[in-house]
Formats: sequence, C-alpha cells, structure tokens
Amino acid sequence: MADSIFCSSNENENAEMRKYFSSLPKFVQENIRQCGMEIYSKQVLQSCAENLLRRN
Repeated sequence: MADSIFCSSNENENAEMRKYFSSLPKFVQENIRQCGMEIYSKQVLQSCAENLLRRN
C-alpha cells in the first residue's frame, strides 16, 4: 500500500502527500513505490515526481 512510504511525523502532511501521490500518473506512482524510499515531506515527493516526469 502506498501509505507506507509516507513517513512524516505530521499526519496532515502525510494526508497531503497521499492526495498529491494519487494525482500522479500511474507510472510515476509505481516508480516511487519501487524505489523503496521513505518520504518525509511533500517537497521531496514533488521533486521525485518531477524528476520522473522529466525523464519520460
């Protein structure tokens, strides 16, 4: 489940990250899941997603 990658100590930020994550294209979501990293801020998630989108 995608929620396990969101590790902010702030539950509101985790909710924002889940919302943003669900808006991403499926291939970006899958790449983020497969990388195995734990994401602690929406800013990091956005940066990761933007990098993936630029590559495709």
